[in-house]
Amino acid sequence: MRMRPSADQRAPGIYQTYDPVVIPPMSIANTRIAGFVGITQKGPMNEPTRLGNWDEFLEIFGYNQDSYTSDSVYGFFKNGGTDCWIVRVAHNPAKGTLAALEQAASAEHVQLLLRRMGAGAVFQILLSQTASCRYRHRGRTRQSRMRMPAEPPVRVLTNTTPLIALAQVGVFPLLRDLYGHLGLPPAVYREVVTEGHGRAGAQATAEAVTAGWLTVLALRQPEAARRLRIQFLLGDGESEVLALAQEQQVSLVLMDEDRAVRRARALGFLVLRTVGILLQAKTHHLLPDVKQPLDALRALGFRLSERVYQQALQYAGEAP
Repeated sequence: MRMRPSADQRAPGIYQTYDPVVIPPMSIANTRIAGFVGITQKGPMNEPTRLGNWDEFLEIFGYNQDSYTSDSVYGFFKNGGTDCWIVRVAHNPAKGTLAALEQAASAEHVQLLLRRMGAGAVFQILLSQTASCRYRHRGRTRQSRMRMPAEPPVRVLTNTTPLIALAQVGVFPLLRDLYGHLGLPPAVYREVVTEGHGRAGAQATAEAVTAGWLTVLALRQPEAARRLRIQFLLGDGESEVLALAQEQQVSLVLMDEDRAVRRARALGFLVLRTVGILLQAKTHHLLPDVKQPLDALRALGFRLSERVYQQALQYAGEAP
């Protein structure tokens, strides 16, 4: 603040005037970019790749259930991250050599990221399996923020049970043949593939994601799924399917659990159960009969009342 007499102040006295202080606007830069060095399912080897969202990661690198890289990147974007760099260091190595491989490759690939990102970047490298080795580099970034592209259009979402049930009776590809492109939330992928590793549906689902006709879609508002789970006593997969259905322009939801089905219909969504999927496949001449897969599901303990079973056979024209 400076004081000076004003030109129009003619009478003797003490006067104060204030010069406006111009404060330049503060520019907020992106000061943290994450870098991940680790195992992925596919993608360019030893080449830093910049990503702006989870869908880009799935498209370029896929989902590898034997490495923490995929889950780490998903957590980064789910918690508000917008830019990261990925370096793929191996493809499906033997589990016994995984840690040793990453330890040996770490320093080299960190330097590779440093050169690509520039001396101004601020980031942290997280190894996909070996948490003991971390690198930090501080400074400012000159990289511009990548604009996140729109998610791919998905009109059909599936919950856990249809994936497992159809895989159990060997007709999993019916989903692709009937609907072309389907989506599922991370919780469903985790239940079927990660937690269900080695069981029915795990391999088929992972392969479908790799092939691109089944897409794992991150929720824009995870809090909505939490509210559904608490308010209506739904499972993680069910609540995320319904929350995701509300975010997307979904025309069909595939699920079997009664409580979740009732809630989906209350929200205005068309719902098809596993039995309905089989009947639709029969109608489209993709399945010779529904009795054989239905009998197989019942033998495996699939919950299917006698009334629904007989109604399905009658609808398919297979009633005795």
